[in-house]
Amino acid sequence: MDTPFKSYQHVKSSIPSKSPKEARKILRQQIHDRKMKLPQAKLYMRKIFERVPCCFFHDLLVQPGDADPKYYHIFIGANNRYAFAYPVNNKTAATAIKTLNKFIEDNKKLGKSVVKLTSDGECAFKSDKFVNACRENKIMLKIIPDGAHSTLGIVDRFIRTLRDMNQPLNKAQDQQYDDEFLEFSPEKMKTFIDIYNNAYHNSIKCSPAEMYNDERLEKEYIAKCIKKRAIQDTIKDFNLPEGIYVRYRMNKNDLNGHKRRSTLSREKYIINKRIGSRYLLQSADGKIISKSRFELVKAEDDEPIGLTFQQNDKVNPESVYTGILYY
Repeated sequence: MDTPFKSYQHVKSSIPSKSPKEARKILRQQIHDRKMKLPQAKLYMRKIFERVPCCFFHDLLVQPGDADPKYYHIFIGANNRYAFAYPVNNKTAATAIKTLNKFIEDNKKLGKSVVKLTSDGECAFKSDKFVNACRENKIMLKIIPDGAHSTLGIVDRFIRTLRDMNQPLNKAQDQQYDDEFLEFSPEKMKTFIDIYNNAYHNSIKCSPAEMYNDERLEKEYIAKCIKKRAIQDTIKDFNLPEGIYVRYRMNKNDLNGHKRRSTLSREKYIINKRIGSRYLLQSADGKIISKSRFELVKAEDDEPIGLTFQQNDKVNPESVYTGILYY
């Protein structure tokens, strides 16, 4: 290696014996870390929505320490963003079914029938008992088992919003890590849910309560999302073919405990297949991970091939299937 530097001035000053032409040649041979600019990535981001009304995401909000209750079972509309929260003290399938029944009943009181639930691979949510309970209530169930949390962005963002709402007001003398700002009492949670449901939401251009109570608004929102997706599909390289090599944006899970050295993976990986809006990438040893389109950039021919994925020890592509549907 002639020099570790990647700018012309550094190369020229560190190897003064090289001519300008030779310095530029060295630069071309160096691996340069490409930056994934946000405006560019946004073009490839699929908006999260469902094509029919009354579909929800759900998850558990974990309380700290000895808080009572220990958890809240959170539900939020995939389109209308209308939210529900139920206090629970364990993560068993039996408890999950109890909150499911309460959630179904609360929607029925408001003239709604739950159509679909989407969640991560929490044990209770993918248990046979919970699956059967959804089936008995004619609710489609979708599990996202591979940590593809961009798919679960709406419920993840909502839980972060609740935690933000539970922080001290600006310029207050209260400390943000005091118990009262880390824990949610049932009364406080109810207050925050009511505030959230009745506040203007920029993504849907109205309050969650307005859209939840007016199905016409939700259908108009769905139509706009479908139109935007159709426009995205006209982007020349939006859909990537199987068999080409790409580099991917690295998140915390991809780092596998290592410190970040770059935004994108240094190595390139082949696209094994596409499932829905997710791409399965395969390393030389056969391991698989899945990524969304906005996380990928086409690789150059002279970039190194990735030998493995340290963050995944599974070889079977079905182990990272990003959506298992139960009816």
